[in-house]
Amino acid sequence: MQKNNTGRKNIAGRTYKYKLTLQKESTDTETVNIVMPVRNSIGITDVAIQCIKKYTKEPYVLWIVDNDSNQDMLEYLSNLRDVNIIYNQSGIGTWYYPHWLIKHEGSFANAIALELAAQIVKGKYMFVMHNDALPVSADWLTHLKSKLDNNTKIAGVSQDKTRVKAVHTSGFLFDFELYEKLDLSFMHNLPAYDVGDYITTGLLGEGYKKYVCMNTFNNPATINLITYGSYPDFIKNYSFDRSFNDDGELIFMHLGRGTTRTKDEHPKEGYMKRSEWVNGIKKHFLRGQYAKSQCGNVTL
Repeated sequence: MQKNNTGRKNIAGRTYKYKLTLQKESTDTETVNIVMPVRNSIGITDVAIQCIKKYTKEPYVLWIVDNDSNQDMLEYLSNLRDVNIIYNQSGIGTWYYPHWLIKHEGSFANAIALELAAQIVKGKYMFVMHNDALPVSADWLTHLKSKLDNNTKIAGVSQDKTRVKAVHTSGFLFDFELYEKLDLSFMHNLPAYDVGDYITTGLLGEGYKKYVCMNTFNNPATINLITYGSYPDFIKNYSFDRSFNDDGELIFMHLGRGTTRTKDEHPKEGYMKRSEWVNGIKKHFLRGQYAKSQCGNVTL
């Protein structure tokens, strides 16, 4: 089943044209809509998608939001199966917005992608993530879903250290039914609020609570939860974010590449190149003994 249609959505005072390729629909109310904005970067996007497919046992639908990628990326996306793709066909329109809003162009593009998805996707749950982040345990989504209840409406893999300490968009699950009801927004207003911060502040402002996994970004000492022999060595030897469930088991990772690592550079000793990340994920988490112990000998 593949359906293609086009449409227009108003975001931040501007009309955005989009094309939607729909290959999979939600099956029930427990289905989680996983939303991942992308722009180019085939390698890191591909391993993220493969890890989602390999390590997600909960019912889910994966939505990729493409922000005006190059032809190679568009061809890659066109060959994906069982993935819904929203193509932003209007770019982000830097000419349209004032300098104070658009000067953080990367954040703005990410916000537009998530707002576009929020106006198209339907369902009870939404998990938003970066394309340089990925699950590495079959328990990851079950763990996050278990944290949502009548009081807690957002659960993430980490939170920002500054500003309003919002749950970070590298990976968070929230009650999407509250998005319109509470007039929530993914838009940024830097330097005070980054992309997705208003989701956290909006929910907390209504008296709801948040949950954040134990993770190395917020507490570097949690690296000691990882022991040699239990995981591939590079998991402990390089600098990137790792998140754990309540039993101290690794469930999610985020490269946190920034502009320099997007270009396959690493300015500090111990930081991973994009190519090192991609190759390491393929070797250890999509193949190899760890992958087999977690999910069996699965071929993607």
